[in-house]
Amino acid sequence: DRQEAARERLLHESVEHGAEVYAQQCASCHGADGGGLVGPALRDTPLDAATFEKVISRGLPGTAMPAFAVEDGGSLKSHEIADLVAMAMHWDLAEGNAIESETTHAEPAATEPSQSSTAAAESYRSYCASCHGANRKGVEGLGPALTPDSLGDRSTEDIAAIVTDGVSGTAMPSFERSMTTAEIDALVMFLREVAP
Repeated sequence: DRQEAARERLLHESVEHGAEVYAQQCASCHGADGGGLVGPALRDTPLDAATFEKVISRGLPGTAMPAFAVEDGGSLKSHEIADLVAMAMHWDLAEGNAIESETTHAEPAATEPSQSSTAAAESYRSYCASCHGANRKGVEGLGPALTPDSLGDRSTEDIAAIVTDGVSGTAMPSFERSMTTAEIDALVMFLREVAP
C-alpha cells in the first residue's frame, strides 16, 4: 500500500510539473486544453508514451514541431520531457491546474525599466524561444529572428499587433489571451531595444 501510495504521489507531482512545462512551451500551439490550435490536438493522443517522448525530444522535420530536447538544440531537459509525457498521458490529473494558471496573467504593477526588461525576457523564454530560438536568432523553417537589427523596419505597433493577433496561415499564434497588453508592450520594447 505504501509503495502504491508513493507511486501515485510521484505521478501527481510529475503531471503537475508537466502541466507547467506544457503551459510554457506547448499551449500556444496545441491549446491550453490540448484541443489543438496551430498544432494538432494532444488530448487523447493515439501515440504511446515512448513515441510521444521521441516527438517532443526530436521534433518532426518538415513541420512546425521543433525539437525540444537540450541534446537536439531545444530548451527542455530529459526529466522535463518525462514530466510532459506523464501529463499528456494523464490529462484528467492535469485538468484546470497549472495550464490555466500559466496562461492567464493578472495585470502587472508598474515596474522599473530593469524589472520590465527582466520580465520581458522571461515572457520571451516562455512564449517565443521554442519557435524563434533561445538566442533570438530564429529557427530555420519555424520562426524568424527577433533582434533589434531584424526588426528595424517594423513599427512598434506592427510588432505588437503580430504578437496580439498572430499571423493567419502560419505557425504564429495569437497571444491575446495568454499575455496582458502591458506584457506584450514590454516584450515588444525588449525585442526592439535589447540585443541578445
